[in-house]
Amino acid sequence: MTQLLIPIYSYIAVLMPTASFQQEYTELFNRVFSVAPNIVIASLIAYLISQNHDIWAFHWWRRLTQGRHLWLRNNASTMMSQLIDTTIFITMAFGVLPSIFGGVLVSWDLIPFMILGQYIVKVIIALLDTPFVYLGVMTIKGEIKIPFIRSLRGGNNAGNI
Repeated sequence: MTQLLIPIYSYIAVLMPTASFQQEYTELFNRVFSVAPNIVIASLIAYLISQNHDIWAFHWWRRLTQGRHLWLRNNASTMMSQLIDTTIFITMAFGVLPSIFGGVLVSWDLIPFMILGQYIVKVIIALLDTPFVYLGVMTIKGEIKIPFIRSLRGGNNAGNI
């Protein structure tokens, strides 16, 4: 809900009259806040598409590996979904939506570099989170005993992950 309100609030903030002691910053203020709707809309669209793909891909890899190789399922589904997310978000937020609604329009020549830079960071994070995925699964299965987690589960073992 918050993400839906941000574009509305940003639009209202840009429309509001500027205080007399802030006149010199009006253009900068408007430029910063006029980008928010494009970023929020692009973010929501990218998230919905990429997360649906991530769930589908994780289960596809799970069937293919017959439930083994969690590291492969986790990384393969995440990396492809992050590529989808990054491509949609950057293209929409800085190319498509600004050309329709206004805002900061980035040269189309720069968009592939923005996608690549952001994607590299996401791949590194995806690789670094793999041990934590295993730690979480081992904790849920009860292979690692953490009293707080056991109390949340009620002492029951988790199903097949």
